[in-house]
Amino acid sequence: MRNGHHVVLLASIALAGGGCVGDIGDANDVPPVDTVSCEEGPVAGPSPIRRMTRFEYDQTVRDLLGDTTNPAHGFGAEEEAFGFNNNAAALITTQALAEQYMLAAEDVSLRATEPLSKNVACDPTAAGEEVCAKQFIDTFGKRAFRRPLTDAEKSLLFTQYQFGRAQEDFRLGIRMVIETALQSPAFLYRVELGIPEETSGNVMPLTSWEMASRLSYFLWATMPDDELFAAAEADQLRTP
Repeated sequence: MRNGHHVVLLASIALAGGGCVGDIGDANDVPPVDTVSCEEGPVAGPSPIRRMTRFEYDQTVRDLLGDTTNPAHGFGAEEEAFGFNNNAAALITTQALAEQYMLAAEDVSLRATEPLSKNVACDPTAAGEEVCAKQFIDTFGKRAFRRPLTDAEKSLLFTQYQFGRAQEDFRLGIRMVIETALQSPAFLYRVELGIPEETSGNVMPLTSWEMASRLSYFLWATMPDDELFAAAEADQLRTP
């Protein structure tokens, strides 16, 4: 787990505690205000779909593929809303930004496969190219999408691999997998669908995978590390 951020977490806890109702001094000295009582239990807010900021994109491709070139520096600046540049409602994807995502994905995939062993753990000669490609899709895809892939997603990425392999070689096939993943909404956005069958009132709990991403991007502005991924895999992030 990354270190050096306990102060942020403790500050957040302190702020949460500061929202409780209490009596300080004479109530007649201050005007009435709307309050929220801690006795009423947690109040869940909306969970919008959040697109990565430029900073989050750079941090994420660094941790995902070891790319430290800050490719998002060439993206258009985020629009600010209420003084913040990570307001979900303001982070729209324009045609120009979509093209920048495409170009960045091409460049990142090229660097990520030079050499091929930089991000591909298996040996395609020894294990077989298709076996190696499917293994890469499973491991890389889970980290890129920050959750296990669906069968449809695995099939799509393998089709992209096959296209690149047919055009040139194994390396181009892997590049096509990376390019496709980096342009996917599952990578560029943080989508929280929750667990519908466990809905209570208007509150729906998050999955452990969603909680891992929420914690990681809140604390470090990047994807979960190995420890958070392991906790999500073990479904250990659904309890307070």
